[in-house]
Parts: sequence; structure tokens; C-alpha cells
Amino acid sequence: MGIKAAIRRGGTKAGASLLRILHFLFPPTTAIKPTRDSVEDEYDRLRIQREVVRGSIAWLPIAGVLAISVNVLVQFGSVQAALAVVQRQTLANLVFIVTLNLLTYLILGTALGLSVVVGDRSYAPHVRSVAVAAQIVAVFIAVFAFPFATTGFLLLLIYLAWRRQRSSRKARPAKNESDGTAWYKTSTYPIDAKLRALWLEGRQILRSNNVDLPSSVADTLVLEPHLPRTFGEVNREAFDRAQEIVEASQTKDALNAIFAVCIGIVASYGLVAINTPIHFAPLEKVHFQSQNGDKVGYLLGDPANPSLFVSSDARTITILKAGSIQDRELCQAKPDWLGMTFRDSLLSAAGRTAVVDCNQN
Repeated sequence: MGIKAAIRRGGTKAGASLLRILHFLFPPTTAIKPTRDSVEDEYDRLRIQREVVRGSIAWLPIAGVLAISVNVLVQFGSVQAALAVVQRQTLANLVFIVTLNLLTYLILGTALGLSVVVGDRSYAPHVRSVAVAAQIVAVFIAVFAFPFATTGFLLLLIYLAWRRQRSSRKARPAKNESDGTAWYKTSTYPIDAKLRALWLEGRQILRSNNVDLPSSVADTLVLEPHLPRTFGEVNREAFDRAQEIVEASQTKDALNAIFAVCIGIVASYGLVAINTPIHFAPLEKVHFQSQNGDKVGYLLGDPANPSLFVSSDARTITILKAGSIQDRELCQAKPDWLGMTFRDSLLSAAGRTAVVDCNQN
């Protein structure tokens, strides 16, 4: 017995109140989805995508500043610490630093968005050709510059996007009357208002001809009064309407492709753009005059005379005095085999490393 049925059976005032709350939080859905004009919807959707891309000159800088501010605040945990770091960087430097740190996810999202464009035949051939070339470049960069785990994940996403594009082709009316009955035999009703009316009319004609059809929730709908027609006439009109919807979706241009790529980037960023630790400077192993042992972190301010030391985990921030640094050298955390890039594997095979290991004393 469901929760709502149990509440009704109880009949208490508390149960009735709970039922009203459930209806408010989870409003009941209608069994049959309302119809709409798919052609107009498609034109509006593509137009909105173009307008969003055209307006990116206005909203993109604001979104970038907001993303950077949130990222810095999350990493350092307090406004004071975040201000101490930010005031030693120009806005241009912050934008470059955040972009460089998240370049992996930027390229990953671009390649993912391009997969949608490449597999969508409603784009113009020249747009898809450019998308294929750009995707090859993105994958080439990923193979040589990204860790093996990230590259494998990217290739998996590209394959899944390609499979989704192939499997998302919906059934449509066939041009030939002999092949057109398959569309009417499906229990899934069309959303488009004209196609749904033609689908119901075609099923009505087929049933009158003793054709066995699976039941559908839409069979309860009542058709508007119309003159009797043959199944061939209904099927031809349904085929023309389906073609009209397809042609509306084929008005995509380069701006719609850019929008698809942007969606892929946003999907790849997700919370990563907020939670991924930012490297505000090259990672260094620093030996201070007043302390024993080395500390790993970032030196901010004037490169020749840094004024702030940030630990690698962003938990400790130290204001430096002149001459407090005895020695410093660039270092890099040694990755495991999943975190290694193709370049790292070549250097490792040759017995060389690009920089000093941060964990070595």
C-alpha cells in the first residue's frame, strides 16, 4: 500500500494535513502530457541559444569574476585569507591562473561538447567538419598533456555521447503507406499537437480495418470532428509534418555549436571549478632562515622578493619579511601511474624528471 493510500485510509486530521503537504511538495502529474507546436519550439530554442552566445560578451566577464571569487573563498575558507592572496594578484593574473589550473576540464568539456555537434546530423556539414577537426586537436592535447586517467575518462565520454546521438533517433511516420503503420503501432504518443492528432486518427482508421494495435494512455483522447479520410492521406500529412519538424531542427549554425560546446564545458566544470585547489604560483620547496626543514607551497608578490607564503594545501598563510628565505627551488608532487602524462612516462623511461620531487629531502 502506498503512503498516500495509507493516509487516506487512516482518515485522521494529521493524515489529511500530511497529504496536503505531499501534494504541495510533489504535485501530481497528468497521465497525458500536453501538446505543443514542435516546429515553433525548435525555432525558439535555437534562437535563444544564439542570443545567449551573442550576449556572452556582456555576461561572461561577470560570470568569470564570480567564479574566481567563489573559488578563492572556498579554497582559503575565510574572507581575510582570500583577500590576503587576491590583493597580491591583478585581476588579469587571477583570470589566467584560474584558467590555466582548470585547463584540463576546459579541454575535456570542449571535446565533450564537440562530440554532440559531430554526432548531430542537423548541423550543417561545414560546421560538423570544423567540430571534427577541433575534437581531434582536443584529444591529441589530452593524450600528451593530461594524466592517463583523465584521457581515458575523456575517451569514454566521447564514446557515450556518440552512442547517445545514435540511439536518440525517434520513430517517425514513413513516406510509404505500407511502411507507415509501424509508427501508429507504437504506444508512445507524439508531443507535437498536429502529429498527435494525425497519430490518433491513423490509429482509429487502422482499428476500423481490424489492425491489432497496442493500447496507449492517449487512446482516451477525443478527436476533433473531421471529414473521413483514407489512411494514406493521413499518413502523407503526418510524414510532411514530421519533415517540417526535422527541417526546423536543421537550422542550427555555428552559434548553436558554440552553445553546445559551452554546455559541455559547464557540465565538465560543475563543482570542480569551485572545489579544485588553485595553484596561484609555481609550487616551490622553500627553506626559511628561522626554521628547520623545507616547506612546500607558493610564494606570492614580487618574484624576486615575495611577500606571502601559501602552503600547498592552502591552510597556512605567512607574511614574509625581507631576507627570510634562505633557499628555494621549483618542485612537483610525484604522480602515480594514473596521474602520469604521456610526457611524464617518456621522461621516467629516460631516467629524467622535469622538476624536483616535492617529497624528496
